[in-house]
Amino acid sequence: MVSRKDPTDVQTIVDITPKAATYWYDQKDLMDIEEFVLLAKDCGLLEILTRYLECSPCFDMMTSWCSFPANGADSASAQLFHFDLDRIKFLKVFIYLTDVTESNGPHVFVLGSHKRTADVAYHDGRYSDEEVKSLLPDCPHVSLCGPAGTVFVEDTLGFHKGKPVEDGMRCVFEYQYSVCEFGYPYSDVTLK
Repeated sequence: MVSRKDPTDVQTIVDITPKAATYWYDQKDLMDIEEFVLLAKDCGLLEILTRYLECSPCFDMMTSWCSFPANGADSASAQLFHFDLDRIKFLKVFIYLTDVTESNGPHVFVLGSHKRTADVAYHDGRYSDEEVKSLLPDCPHVSLCGPAGTVFVEDTLGFHKGKPVEDGMRCVFEYQYSVCEFGYPYSDVTLK
């Protein structure tokens, strides 16, 4: 029997045998990581957000998850196309914490769909690749691959998904900023 105080009684992410497609980190734990908090307050990032949102952005939340191979696309892991309706107007900042290739689940975005979702989508929920192609046949899909540390900002009112992981794992960190707090009731978080 291993004592709880024994440092060998810890599984690292590479040692586990996943029993789910995705594992989520607790936001309270993430808020204790100084580097994540500092990046959330980065002046360059806030300038980009301010220009798009046309106001000083409200910080809504931070989250992180790791995805693993599973049997097909997992709806709960957002591996089917969908759009977010969290706030009136908002942006999400994604950071890859692992190298991301086509085989380990890149983020996929339908270009231009953030300007057209309300015109073509009649329900909130998950959409198959075929449904999205039929709704927006002239909008190409882009897979965002890149090394660990890749950062991208997205208006997730557009159709997007995490491609299912076929090999290895993918770890992602995400922030959300909005024009106001009206909408989805996130837990109260304050940047220190």
